[in-house]
Amino acid sequence: MVDTFRKNSEFQNETKNIEANLYTKSWVIHSVMMSSRVVYPLLGISYWQKTYRTRAERENIDQEFIDKTEEYVKALIIVLIPLGVILDLICWRRRNLSWMLFYYELVSTVVQGFVPFDQGDYQGLVLMLLLLSNFIAVASHVAPHMIWSLLTLLFIEFGPLMLVNKQELGVFMVITKLLNGAFGFVILNVLGMQLTYIVRIKSQLVELMAENMNLFDEMHEGLVVVTDKDHSLQFASKPAMDLLMQ
Repeated sequence: MVDTFRKNSEFQNETKNIEANLYTKSWVIHSVMMSSRVVYPLLGISYWQKTYRTRAERENIDQEFIDKTEEYVKALIIVLIPLGVILDLICWRRRNLSWMLFYYELVSTVVQGFVPFDQGDYQGLVLMLLLLSNFIAVASHVAPHMIWSLLTLLFIEFGPLMLVNKQELGVFMVITKLLNGAFGFVILNVLGMQLTYIVRIKSQLVELMAENMNLFDEMHEGLVVVTDKDHSLQFASKPAMDLLMQ
């Protein structure tokens, strides 16, 4: 866990290589996600469209607050759709900018927090699962993205969700929301530690291979590896290469 949050760890080079692969993963998954966000609103079947059509039937939400914010929230959601498409096009050409997709998803999640979804008593759990899925899908810089996911979770819990659902900030409510945040942080840490563990194993394998190569090069005997079928050269140590070049 310490290595996950350490800026200048001994596995820094391998971490950058892993992040480069995560950039591509983030771009591909986000492109698929954006395709549904473009098509569904055009068909009128998007989640937020359905929610606003039926929100008048619900009694446990602040209808007056939603009346004041509905047009602004809808406008922000619509503006975010082409912005997401533009970001995907930019990341298609400049893959190293794919880290922006994660923060785009956080902004989108905050806006969604003002939509009066009917999630019953599991609003905090659904929010945590949404942020976890975003982290798995588009996160690339593990430590900062973990921290921003947690801050976003707490902000929505103590902000939009309370305003939309007329929740009163009591002791039990505060403890529940903080426990939800702590549970989310634990899960994020587990995911981060798994990635850090993979980085450490890869770094150790690279180091071990380099040591073995040095041992082969220091040997008086040469080592040559060829294929069984056509005897094409696959590997040759330095003494063997010197002999072959003569």
